[in-house]
Amino acid sequence: MELTPNISTIKAPREKSQLALVPSLGVSFSMDKDMRQISLTQGMYAIVDDEDYEWLMQIKWNAMKSGKTYYAQSWNGEKHLFIHRLVLKAKDTQMVDHINRNGLDNRKSNLRFCTKGQNAQNGGLYKNCKNKYKGARWREKQGKWYSDIKFNYKKIHLGCFDTEIEAALAYNRAAIELFGEFAYQNEL
Repeated sequence: MELTPNISTIKAPREKSQLALVPSLGVSFSMDKDMRQISLTQGMYAIVDDEDYEWLMQIKWNAMKSGKTYYAQSWNGEKHLFIHRLVLKAKDTQMVDHINRNGLDNRKSNLRFCTKGQNAQNGGLYKNCKNKYKGARWREKQGKWYSDIKFNYKKIHLGCFDTEIEAALAYNRAAIELFGEFAYQNEL
C-alpha cells in the first residue's frame, strides 16, 4: 500500500511491512505493523507506536525545523511540547535522542535518554558545514585531508590523509571507540 501525503494513519491488516513516506524530506522507510503516522504541517508526518497514537492524536502537532532536522511539536499555551519527550515521559532536565537521527520517527525503539554530550555525538554535520563528512576537513596549505574528533571538550587529531574517505573512516573508527552506541557514522 503506497501512502499519499494526505493519509494521516495506517490501520489495516499489516502482515507485511509498508512504506512510509516523509515527502518533504525525501525519506522513506519500512512501516512495521505496530506503527502509525500522525499528520503534521508542511505535508509531513510523525511516526509513533500504535499504542501511543490515540492519546497523541488529541493534540494538534506541527512540523518544526531545528538545524537540519524536523520535529513534531505543539504549543499548550505555556510551553512547547515535543512528541519524543512525551512518549518517553521525559522530565524537563532530561534529554531524548533519536537513535536514527530522524526527528519525526518517535517510536519508543528509536528513542533513548541521553546527556547533552551524547546527543551531540549522535549528531551529523552542522547545518552550514561545507564538508561532506563529519570529522574530515581539507587543509589547503598542506594539500591533505585532516581528521579530528572532539572528546571531553578537547579536539583529538586523528591524522592526515590523501583522501576524504580515509579521513572520514578514521573519524568513524574513533567515534565508535570513544562514543560507543552514540557514535555518528559517516555513510561512505
